[in-house]
Amino acid sequence: MSSLLNPVDVLVTEKKHAKTVKVVLEQHNLLNKSFRLSQLDQDSFSDFVPVAVAVVGDVGIKESMLWELPSLYIAIPVHCQCIHQILMKKKKNVQEERRGQTFVSSLSVSASASASSSPSVGSSSLRSSSSSLESTIVPLILGCAKQKCSFSSSALGNAPGNRQVIASFSSSFETGKQDMNSKRCHIRDHQIVKHVLFQSLLQYQDNLLITDKERLWTLIETLPTDGTIPQRLEVMGDDRTLVIPNRALNTLVDECFRDFMEQIWKNPVPSDTIDDGGDWKRTLWKMLAEAFRSRRVVRRGAIHPDSKVRESGHVILWMDPEFERTWMSQYGELSVYARGWITITEQGIRQSFDLTKVMFSRGNVSEKIRFGKLVQEGDLVLDLYSGIGYYTLPALVHGKARHVYACEWNPHAISFLRYNLEQNGVSSRANVIEGDCRVRLREERLLDLDFDRVSLGLLPSSEGGWKVAIEALRKDPGGWLHIHGNVLVQERDIWAMWVCRRLSDIYHELYGRDSKDVWVLCNRIERVKSFAPKVDHLVADIFIGTQIPKGMSFETSGCKVGVVGKEGTFIQVHGEVQTPSCALGHGVLHQEWMM
Repeated sequence: MSSLLNPVDVLVTEKKHAKTVKVVLEQHNLLNKSFRLSQLDQDSFSDFVPVAVAVVGDVGIKESMLWELPSLYIAIPVHCQCIHQILMKKKKNVQEERRGQTFVSSLSVSASASASSSPSVGSSSLRSSSSSLESTIVPLILGCAKQKCSFSSSALGNAPGNRQVIASFSSSFETGKQDMNSKRCHIRDHQIVKHVLFQSLLQYQDNLLITDKERLWTLIETLPTDGTIPQRLEVMGDDRTLVIPNRALNTLVDECFRDFMEQIWKNPVPSDTIDDGGDWKRTLWKMLAEAFRSRRVVRRGAIHPDSKVRESGHVILWMDPEFERTWMSQYGELSVYARGWITITEQGIRQSFDLTKVMFSRGNVSEKIRFGKLVQEGDLVLDLYSGIGYYTLPALVHGKARHVYACEWNPHAISFLRYNLEQNGVSSRANVIEGDCRVRLREERLLDLDFDRVSLGLLPSSEGGWKVAIEALRKDPGGWLHIHGNVLVQERDIWAMWVCRRLSDIYHELYGRDSKDVWVLCNRIERVKSFAPKVDHLVADIFIGTQIPKGMSFETSGCKVGVVGKEGTFIQVHGEVQTPSCALGHGVLHQEWMM
């Protein structure tokens, strides 16, 4: 971590004077608030220049003297202009002494008087602050130096109640022992990213148009934190892969960051990838990985709405070479996926895949847990859109399903699904059906197996699979459909009623007269996560069968299609209902492959 925590400019004073010096520096905008005050650290302390000989009598201060009792001295982080002002003042005083003037008497303010009195507030201007500094803190400063200091609370974002966590993080920043992904640790990731960006640029000063550190830092501080600099970074997987948002630090898509780089960097401006970005981009990604204890950095990609296989758009930006070699040697025939291979463990279930080939949403974890609890021991389960086993694995591992038939048509996902079934020890209770589930289930004659429940976990809509799901479901006493969809927030109730109406119509089309005694009941609408502004990922638990499930009670006037509400209320669905905008072919979704 030494590449991240470079030494900063500090003033050295005795511990008893540290508070006085800090207050005055802060009033004059000379205190570097990004770092903490620290005791002298012999491992990182360097470039000591003595300043105020008068403080300790006639004997000049030497660096070796400070190590006799280092606990008595404090290093106070300051901006570089403060060091410049102090050293210029020293030079002026030396010249005055040579002319016979008395330096000590001109600054005759005792340390005890300074400590007990409140310094007057001065101007932020360096010139106007000169006399105030002379009369207060200059006599208390032993010297200037450089030393590594921990980030301050203001830099890291010390949320209320988290002081102890932040202190722990600061003290262990170099060793990387602190879990930065802890729910208790509200670290402001954008501050860390800015510091890493700053330090990485300083390593390539020959390529910079702006070499003044203060000016460079000021420009970085002005970068917006709503995209150019990410507010938060996702640390993904058991190996702590760092995920960079698509727009962040990206000259290809973010105009603000491109303008910043054109202002500070000699042509040509580095692009996003390692090949085109040169050594600086490689250094930037590596330093970010070190800051978050990661061994790989990827940029988040978007899933094209017309992609039938839901292929991930993630791009690998940097990877520890040793990390890659480990995967190459460990996974045999899957070594082709080595650079993108990742394992994410949730609730004891290991999910492994190539993050550049298939999508993965951490926001679905609550629904995976819920589905594992809904599945009953001995259930026969059909997963129409299994992917790498998102809901198949919880049904087998936690739900103790008797058997799961998992359908998938992405060849990459199929490889990962088979691997995950093996590594979780449940492959003997699962069959993988390759291809379009609407076709393959009929070809394999699996629609007569009487499934207890069917998972339809396809987004933005699983409407294209509703017919085959009903055909696969146990008719008597019935079974459950778990239907996923992206729904406008204001259309939640409309969507639930419309789904019930559509399922009832499909059942009637399939079975005609036999459908009159069948219940279609939406028992629960679960919000999984926010998918987009004003759009939620919802799951509707819908029972279809001839007998009402045990534990479900409500009053009805004869209608058997509707939404079961709280406290036994029943919203009947009969006749025509309003069609929500998420209905395939009717509103915003027009993907023919989903129909």
